[in-house]
Amino acid sequence: MVRALKWSAFLFAATLGVALFVPDGSPALDLINGLGALLLLVVSILGLLVAATSLRRRFGRNASVRDTTPVPPGSKGRAPADTAPKKSHVDYVIKRRDWTGEGGIQARGYDVYHRGDSRSLFSNNMRPQGQTWRSTLFLIKVAGVSFRPDVLQKPQFSLGSRVTLIPDPNNPHSRTGKAVAIWDADRNFHIGYVPEADTALVFDRMQSEGGVWGFVLREYWKGRKRVGLEVLLVPPDTRVKFPSGRVEPMQRAVPT
Repeated sequence: MVRALKWSAFLFAATLGVALFVPDGSPALDLINGLGALLLLVVSILGLLVAATSLRRRFGRNASVRDTTPVPPGSKGRAPADTAPKKSHVDYVIKRRDWTGEGGIQARGYDVYHRGDSRSLFSNNMRPQGQTWRSTLFLIKVAGVSFRPDVLQKPQFSLGSRVTLIPDPNNPHSRTGKAVAIWDADRNFHIGYVPEADTALVFDRMQSEGGVWGFVLREYWKGRKRVGLEVLLVPPDTRVKFPSGRVEPMQRAVPT
């Protein structure tokens, strides 16, 4: 708009200049006078619009909200506002992988990758490693699911669902006295236990770190029934990104 005002003013001045050299009474003079009047009107309208725009910017609604960010000592301008969204840090990424096992067992699950690495952490025949925390993660096959076939079909134990680990030191069937029960996220359904061979290691890790969480990494199907689960156990300060894009846990654990 300002540029249009400048050009209109320039043309108006040029028209006045030309009019000075046209003889009085000439038909061309009447045409130039009419053009000059039109340009004067355009210049006036544009001038009013530019002035109104300037006033609105200076005293309008948006001007009432001012940047009160303090200027750091020695700085030549105001400190830039931190408006850029912060990227959430992710430790591990999981990707979908299905396959067919022995006896017609259909396996549905995920491979686990350290962020930025192309090698799966648990790729040896897609079976739990056992007895070793792998890069702070631990994969176990849930024990005792055959005694709870109806609970095993619950959607609370579908692929990717979170589970809750609850120490059960008074379990009479545990030889070590360090049994760990596995429940759904809301603790409504008990699905089984950490295997006896791994339970002492998991129990001690829970006691030392606290807040160990887990989710269903793989599920095994025979026909239309779920017959087995593998759960990935994760320390409280470790974040995992799922194929859907969600990140668990939403925030890192804060030490107490």
